[in-house]
Amino acid sequence: AKEEAEKAERIMKEVTALVKEADEKLAEAQEASKSMHQVETMTPEATVEAANSTEKVVQVSKAALDVHIKSLDDKWREMGNGDAARKVRNEMDDFHKKFQDGKRQLERLLHTVGIARDKAKRKGAALKKESDRRENFEKHDADKDGKLSRGEVLAFSKAEFDGFELPEVVLDKIMRILEPITF
Repeated sequence: AKEEAEKAERIMKEVTALVKEADEKLAEAQEASKSMHQVETMTPEATVEAANSTEKVVQVSKAALDVHIKSLDDKWREMGNGDAARKVRNEMDDFHKKFQDGKRQLERLLHTVGIARDKAKRKGAALKKESDRRENFEKHDADKDGKLSRGEVLAFSKAEFDGFELPEVVLDKIMRILEPITF
């Protein structure tokens, strides 16, 4: 019985060390995720970069937590079924639950990071498209007044559509519907 108690005590010390390591890994992941809280003020490129670095830290933490869960299960089996083992099983159950909760937290964090990265990529693409359109508009705004005049619309159609000459009726309709043509 004394050997059993010593074995249970030794295993609990090892398990306590595992819990401490797991807590540190969770804290690292949570610290890394703090950069994701400023997503609204960050550029899309910075958001993608922050998401990638956060994801790496979370993946490492998750892998470490998986190792700790397996190790805890091994310790559980190693302990046996004696009286001393039964006394510490409740505590080990709590640790196992804590590990599982931490793993779920990390999985939610990975999901959130993935969503933020995808959203930032789409936003970056939209901003680039808008920038390209604005640049194209400014290229055809010859008098730089922020509006396309009748002559500028004609020049635009010729330049963008391989010399296509807009029929007068179509040009009248464009000008009537869209005037003033601004960006």
